[in-house]
Amino acid sequence: MDERLIEMFTYEVACQCDTGLRGSERAQAALDKQRPWDSHLFWDGMQLFVGCAAMTSKLLFGNKKTYPSRHPLRDSLGVEDTSPLRLRDIRDSMEHVDERLEALYRSDPTHPFVTRNVVARTNLTSAAFDATATIDPDRVFQNYDPDTMMLMFMGSSLDVAAVGGELARILARCREVLGVSPTYDF
Repeated sequence: MDERLIEMFTYEVACQCDTGLRGSERAQAALDKQRPWDSHLFWDGMQLFVGCAAMTSKLLFGNKKTYPSRHPLRDSLGVEDTSPLRLRDIRDSMEHVDERLEALYRSDPTHPFVTRNVVARTNLTSAAFDATATIDPDRVFQNYDPDTMMLMFMGSSLDVAAVGGELARILARCREVLGVSPTYDF
């Protein structure tokens, strides 16, 4: 990557980080409201957060073929290979949601379809949904555990706090590299 391309990628990384953090703020604002809170507002924010984190991951790490070429970008932004943004499970699950739904159904057509919940994993029991059903936490399509700040998607987990912290750190570095104010909105 030459300097101009790094600058272009840096700007797009900043946009994705900024928008993702806004999604996280929206989701948290929904949780902070008095009950009953709007679960749609929470999941709108969470989807924005996860989608932008996935795009940031794609920009920084690419795929197997483009991974080496993104090294100068990662270096300029101080992103290590151990970054929580490198984890691809949730990103891949979002991109292939149709395949995940089909696989979930094929594995057990009678299993309850449990999705878009906000409940502690320890409370993810059949009684919370259907007293006659047995809920396998690894088969829950989407769940957010507010106690651990973990997003679960078909047996994969995303540490929302760690990813949010990484987005904020990278956004601050992008602003520094691009020479814009810390309050500049992308």
